[in-house]
Amino acid sequence: MNQPEESSALEVGGIINEQETEKREDKRLASDLTVIFNMLDRLVTMMRVYPKGHPLLDELGTQAADRFKRLFEEHEDSVDVQIGALEATTLGGRPFYSKELSDKDQYLWYSAYADGLMRVTFEIGLTAEEIIDLMVVINRSAQGTISSDDDTVTLLWESNFSHISYFAVEGFIDSGGVETFDNMTEPEAINAITEAAINPTGDDAKALSTMFTNLNTTTLDLFTRMQIKANEEMVTSELSDADLAYAFGVHESTIDGLNKEWTQGVDLEYRLIESLLSIVRTSPTSSAGAKASELIKTVADQLIDTGRYQQAARVLELLHDRRELFKNSEIDPLKELIETLSDPLQLEALLYTMQKNTKERDNIADLLLMLGPAKVQLQILRLLADPERKVVAMKQLIELLLASTTPENEHQVASKEFVESPTYLRRILTELGDKNIQNFSPAPRLLRAALGSGDEDTQAAALAIDHEVYRDSVLAEKYLVPLSSDENEAIRKGALERLGTYHPDQFKLAIRDSVLSKKFKGRTHGELRFLMRVFLENDDQAMVVLRELLNTSGWFSKSGREFAKMAAAVLLEAQDPIALEEVQKRVGNFFTNPDLKQSYKSTLQRYGHLERQATEVSEVSVAESVGERPSDALEMFQAVQPDEEDDV
Repeated sequence: MNQPEESSALEVGGIINEQETEKREDKRLASDLTVIFNMLDRLVTMMRVYPKGHPLLDELGTQAADRFKRLFEEHEDSVDVQIGALEATTLGGRPFYSKELSDKDQYLWYSAYADGLMRVTFEIGLTAEEIIDLMVVINRSAQGTISSDDDTVTLLWESNFSHISYFAVEGFIDSGGVETFDNMTEPEAINAITEAAINPTGDDAKALSTMFTNLNTTTLDLFTRMQIKANEEMVTSELSDADLAYAFGVHESTIDGLNKEWTQGVDLEYRLIESLLSIVRTSPTSSAGAKASELIKTVADQLIDTGRYQQAARVLELLHDRRELFKNSEIDPLKELIETLSDPLQLEALLYTMQKNTKERDNIADLLLMLGPAKVQLQILRLLADPERKVVAMKQLIELLLASTTPENEHQVASKEFVESPTYLRRILTELGDKNIQNFSPAPRLLRAALGSGDEDTQAAALAIDHEVYRDSVLAEKYLVPLSSDENEAIRKGALERLGTYHPDQFKLAIRDSVLSKKFKGRTHGELRFLMRVFLENDDQAMVVLRELLNTSGWFSKSGREFAKMAAAVLLEAQDPIALEEVQKRVGNFFTNPDLKQSYKSTLQRYGHLERQATEVSEVSVAESVGERPSDALEMFQAVQPDEEDDV
């Protein structure tokens, strides 16, 4: 009589044992993945020091591949991981990697998640090369070095992995347009160059030749210019016989013969300068010393005027070296000489030339640093702060600024005179974002000034830079939290990213407040889904709040319908059976707005096929959630196929 009851009890016990086994397996998988993802952390850390192809990177990649191989042997032929805003979890929902769980105290996958990456599958046969290529993309995403035309998902697709697959939805950022090359797209330009190489007299070759017009001798290399204008450019020939005779202590009648020797030799300027310096060293305060100093200045000026910047830099380097001879002296004639060469007008002219003359840019930068870092720095700062002054080589200008900034003059970079200029802050921060500026002491003041400037472009440039200053809780409360709901998309994204990195609790609260306030003006559909997904992941009441967005209020309001569309997409993506039933009901309701009805249909097609995660919702809880028709809801949930395009 008790046999059915015993059979039922055994069946229930078997289910419980099976569930416990699954939980233990999931826990063990999470432990293994924690080790692997910390290995990937170390791999990325080394990537930021060593170039791709370095033996150390290959070794780390091989170690990670071996660890994955053992993982496949112990578990399945493939392993899925869920990517979230603040942590990565197993499909069973168990966290195994976050900032807190990382050996390096970092979470690399936030930007990839913001771009729409939700799940990554590693498959048996995974190679070290694929692991390295994957982490190159994730590292670029984390550091913000992906161009505006791409995003993480695009780069993953282009990598064409054989043993790595992923699931992604429309992310936080929409990609921009395609850059062109002289009105040609990149593929067209490559094709034109190829055809021109095959047929140098063809139409493609003629088209390319028009891109390189208006060349002059200043763009040629030094050797070619000397062949063209040898007599004009030889410094010695531009000095008078009397000056040369004085410098070398010979009679003027011997100068003609010496000129032939000098013009056939090398380092002519060094010979002349050393001779003049011997006079200065011997008698620095005499009229002879003054005359020698004046001749050195004449030579340096002529080198600069004739565009021989490398030689001019070598002359200045020689002058700096020879200053050692006067370090214990009461006078320093060479310091005064260098001061006269670094006239502000001279520096301004050189900075202008450096931006235009790409071939001599490095030589001019070296020369400027020899003329005086403090003066060069001040000249650059004034140029950056003037909105009327055009800057055509910002990257090189900022690099020169960093090179000319020393502990003695670094305070000038963040002085009130400059940080009150939005133009200055925007220009300097836009370029500094590509560099490691953690040890650049003016950076915190620049970032604070930018956040409080009220200028959108300046604020966006500051938020694009990852810096330890954002750990400051006062700064977060004063700037990051308010800016996280700004109408400007770049500002919102930057503020949320900084909060997510340095203040996770405030990050969650900011998103929660944003969703609850329904202040979504100017936000894209992708961003709405992003906010709702993060809200859903981090707030126990989020599902109830998002379900409320599906009700009839707002159907006659366009913004209300947009919220309903996004909420439906996120809830079905999260496999919420109650939302599934509600959306199905609205699709069949005569009073549903046609626009909303069509969107709901597309959403069902896209997300309705996703299987429920066993650890998230059991069949019993699903039945309780959907009421008296659990089987109908489950059938429809599993039968609907995804659409290729998401039109919501």
